[in-house]
Amino acid sequence: AIATALTLACNRAVDLFPRGPAALLEAPYCMGARRFSPFCFTTFQYLDAVRCLCVVLLMIVASGYRPRITALFHAWISVGFAVVSPVINGGDQVTAILTLLLLPICFADPRRWHWQRASMALSVGPNARVVAWTALLLIRLQVAIIYFHAALGKTANRDWVNGTALYYWVQHPLVGSAMPVKSALLSLLSNGTLLGISTWSVIALEFLLGFALFFARPFQLALLIGGVLLHVGIAIVHGLPSFGLAMMAALTLYLGNFREPKWDTSHA
Repeated sequence: AIATALTLACNRAVDLFPRGPAALLEAPYCMGARRFSPFCFTTFQYLDAVRCLCVVLLMIVASGYRPRITALFHAWISVGFAVVSPVINGGDQVTAILTLLLLPICFADPRRWHWQRASMALSVGPNARVVAWTALLLIRLQVAIIYFHAALGKTANRDWVNGTALYYWVQHPLVGSAMPVKSALLSLLSNGTLLGISTWSVIALEFLLGFALFFARPFQLALLIGGVLLHVGIAIVHGLPSFGLAMMAALTLYLGNFREPKWDTSHA
């Protein structure tokens, strides 16, 4: 929620939904079912007001208040933004998918604040528990596929295989590093051994994250820390904090130590 709020708060509507001769289509794309996006309920001149309203709603979501209710707004905004804006990144796509899969979990959550520990005072029926835990399993499978696909895709690229890809990504004209980060990184990556180790370690970590569900809990915790550090690095190197936050949230859902509490089902 914070990642999407940052994206909406730090960019004007004209940047998020570009229009004019350079655009193939005039955004937001409100065709078909996309017209139910919150960004399709008004004309372009009022989109900045809608953007600000969405930021407020997302911060309420992030506050943890009434997850059973706010999860619906979270999914509506996240999916609504991902399907109508042409300038989204992978983090926005991941957020859209995960907020939809979180709905069954949050609908089964009767807490006032999601910071409260689940306890026997909470009454949740067995059917709701089964649906919620199934949704969590689907989330974990989705995140596993994301990392496996990312690693597998890199093995088909010559620069990743020969260990030089990071050198080129740092200098990428669109998502490369800004000065002075670029200067420092290029100085380090000019060492061939360090460059190769850094490049191949990304592929190795993503492969391990793709199979993390099969590992023992201590190794999963190590991979969770490694994954978070990877995305902190991506946020710093490529200037993509919203992507980093979204993927850290995905990793938490993927490798968090979730255990079913002893729910009180006497009123179910």
